[in-house]
Amino acid sequence: MSAVVRERTTRATVDTAGAPRRRFRGKWIVGLVIAAFFGALLVYPVGSMLVRVFFVDGSFNTDAFVSAWNQTGIATVLLNTLIFVVGTGVVAIGFALVLAWINERTDARSEVLSRFLGIAPLLLPPIATSIGWVFLLSPGAGFINGILRTLLGAAGLHLEDGPLNIFTWPGMVLVAGITTMPFAYLPISSALRNMSPALEEASTIAGASTFRTFRKVTVPAIAPAMASAAVLVSILTLALYAVPSIIGTGAEIEVLAARIVGLLTYSYPPQTDSAVVLGLIVLVVVAIGSFVQNRLLRRGDFAKVEGKATHATVVRLGRWRWPARVFTIVFVCCISILPLAAMLIVSLQSFWSSTVRFDTLTLKSYGEVFGDDPVVADALVRSVEIAVIGATVLIIFSLTMSLFARSSGRVANTLVSWAAAAPGSLSHIIVGVAFVVAFSGPPFHLGGTTLIILLCFIAMYVPQSYFAVSSSVGQLGQDLLDSSAISGASQARTIRRIIIPLSIGGIVAGWTLTVNMMLSDVTASILLSGTNNAVLGYEILDLYQNSGYSRLAALAIVVVLVTAGVFLIGQIIDSRSRKWRSHRA
Repeated sequence: MSAVVRERTTRATVDTAGAPRRRFRGKWIVGLVIAAFFGALLVYPVGSMLVRVFFVDGSFNTDAFVSAWNQTGIATVLLNTLIFVVGTGVVAIGFALVLAWINERTDARSEVLSRFLGIAPLLLPPIATSIGWVFLLSPGAGFINGILRTLLGAAGLHLEDGPLNIFTWPGMVLVAGITTMPFAYLPISSALRNMSPALEEASTIAGASTFRTFRKVTVPAIAPAMASAAVLVSILTLALYAVPSIIGTGAEIEVLAARIVGLLTYSYPPQTDSAVVLGLIVLVVVAIGSFVQNRLLRRGDFAKVEGKATHATVVRLGRWRWPARVFTIVFVCCISILPLAAMLIVSLQSFWSSTVRFDTLTLKSYGEVFGDDPVVADALVRSVEIAVIGATVLIIFSLTMSLFARSSGRVANTLVSWAAAAPGSLSHIIVGVAFVVAFSGPPFHLGGTTLIILLCFIAMYVPQSYFAVSSSVGQLGQDLLDSSAISGASQARTIRRIIIPLSIGGIVAGWTLTVNMMLSDVTASILLSGTNNAVLGYEILDLYQNSGYSRLAALAIVVVLVTAGVFLIGQIIDSRSRKWRSHRA
């Protein structure tokens, strides 16, 4: 009898081992079709852009490079871009390093503030932050300047403008730095959280001060994370159009992203060839940054982190504990509460003024935006539709490719990961220009349509959705899937009843992140949008350029509410799924 049982068990094991191969035989077809589609969605536009630059009528030509270099003030634009990228990187990495160290290694930590610093970009997009700081620090009607002028007037010093001015190099770099800081905060805080405390303890025992230990031990130990953060911030800054368009225009500072957008949207006829050449500069800089990052990681000339599980020793700040906590709170106010409050006040004013009279506040601007101007309402609906559809398509793609990579071995997993990460190595300004070149004209004629924006967003945000989903799918134990196969469940049932419920956290996180990034996008929106396919980013910039400040503030508030609502929905779904899993367990 026992022999029969062993024989049946052996056969079941063999059949189970063989079943995935039979059931997944079609996975190669599905995986290759999806990979080919998304590869073409990126490779074809970028390839078309390169061909347009280097080949004219089938022959190699460099006239586009000559034309781009002979543009008025191009040297100044390149210098401004260098200053902008370096300055923003210093501000973002500096703030991220200090805040991450406070919240991960010291007794001034705050779990709530630490979580908020990571999700800040989802709640307050860069375009909203930029507008909010203009309302705060504009030399004429800025609220902070109005308060400062009142205080200085009481002291006998009367000023008509200022004393602060957001439309300067420091103002532009500071706003860009605080908007990109959360993207640097996440990898740096993770590195500090996982770092072995033995190195810092040894330094303290040797008599080093807290500051010396931080400078000589902590910072070198997380050099790889800082390098990754620096590359990421540089890529984001090169593609950042919201801050240069809102603040740089008033400061008369033009950077590469603004020049590229101007050549494509504000020139007649559009100077596409010159814009493509300038886009290639961005592409080369990003490639160099990635190369430098990889070289740094290979050299390994940084302090090593031990692999054994240890608990980080909390650094006692003593009398500096509360100043450190206050610094964190003030920074959170600067990236969220202050800009949001300024936008809310301006949206309730009939016209923007530094003097706030509460008896004159009105909701008139909201009625003008969504009642009297159907174009703005249509742009809001169109943006939500694009974001929801695009994010859903990407989540389905990400889940499919994650399962394909998981069941296909190490090589397939590596190839899929590389393909998914490829769009992340390209600046959004590059992807936007590539789509203009490839799909606006013949043979597709998608210029001025909603579809071109949707396809561009799908191509740009593959990494965000894929790695959020794949990380959750990768954590599932193989025994769960084997048990499902042994019980006779089909692959579809396994996915529906096991994989999706257990991976719902990563799926919801990826969907939420992708929706909010699509809703708040400005760079691709301004390149691909027009009067017939306007989206939120396009309308916000249009209102700003036409000085419709109250309506602009009202629309920006609505964007913040929508992105916050999407994030809240994601949190509710994730929370309920956790309760459901614990109940089933």
